Amino acid sequence: MFSKRQLQTISIVPHFTAGLSLVGSSTLVGYLCRYDTNQHGEILDSTHKRLMLGLSIFDILGSIGFFLSTWPIDKDTVYAETGEKRNEYVFGNDQTCQIQGFLIQLAISAALYNVMVALNCLMVTHYRIPSDIIAAKYEMYMHGVAITFGIGAAIACIPLHLYNNSALWCWIATDKVNDSDGNEVGGVKDNHWRSFRFLFYYGPAWLSAIIITAMMYFFLKVIWMLNNSRHFMSKSGQKKIDRQIRDHTNQVIFLIFAFYLTYIPGTINRFFDLADAKAPFWLVCLISSISLIL
Repeated sequence: MFSKRQLQTISIVPHFTAGLSLVGSSTLVGYLCRYDTNQHGEILDSTHKRLMLGLSIFDILGSIGFFLSTWPIDKDTVYAETGEKRNEYVFGNDQTCQIQGFLIQLAISAALYNVMVALNCLMVTHYRIPSDIIAAKYEMYMHGVAITFGIGAAIACIPLHLYNNSALWCWIATDKVNDSDGNEVGGVKDNHWRSFRFLFYYGPAWLSAIIITAMMYFFLKVIWMLNNSRHFMSKSGQKKIDRQIRDHTNQVIFLIFAFYLTYIPGTINRFFDLADAKAPFWLVCLISSISLIL
C-alpha cells in the first residue's frame, strides 16, 4: 500500500487534470451547439459533429467523476489495519460513492465514441460513402452502441454492488476494507470484481484500441495517396475536397493518439494487478493525471 502522503498526492492531482478536461469538453459542446454552423446557419449538420458531441458529453460526465477524486469515497473505508485513517481527503458515504462510480463507468462510452468517430472518417475518406447515406443508414447504430453499452454497464454495476473504494476514486473494486478498529470487513465480491472490470471497461477499451489501430493503416494510406496524387496539385476544386479529407483524417489520427495516451497507463497497471504486484507510485500518479484527457 502507498503511504498516507502518497495517497494525498494522488487524490489532489485529478482535481486539476480532470478539471481541464471538463473545461475543454464543455467548450467543444458549446462550440458545436452554437458557433459551428454551415453556410445556412445550421448546427450539428454532419455525422462527424454529432458523434463528437456524443463523445464530449460522455467525456464531461466521466470528467466530473474523476474531478471529484477521493472526495465521494465512503469515509468508513479508508482505514489501515492499525485503525489509522489513511487519507484525509475523503468525505463521502456509500451513496456518494455509488454516484461517482456510475459517472466514471460512463466514461467507457467516450472510448466507444472514439471508435465511431474513426469509423465515420474511414467510411467518408477511404470508402467515399456519401455523408447523407451514413447519416441515414449507419449513424443511429453508432450512437446506439456507444450509449447503450455505456449506460447499461453503469447501471448493471449498481445492483451487483461493484462500486467501492478503488483507492483513487470510487469504481469497480472489492468491498473488503478495514474498519476504524482495524478489523477486516466485507470481501463478498473480492473474487469477482476483476472480471467485471474487464467485462465492463478494459475489455471494450482494449477492443476499441485494436479496432482503431487497424483503421490507422487506412488513414495513413489516405494521407499518403493525397500527398502523392497528381490531381491534388492540378485541379482546384478537387484540391479543396482533398484538403478537407486530409484535415479530417489528421484530426481523427490525433484523436486516436490521445486515446492511446489515455488508456495505456491503465493497461500497464492491469498487468501489475494480474500479477498480484504493487504498481509503482509514478504509474498511479500518471493514471490519476490522464485517466480522462479527451
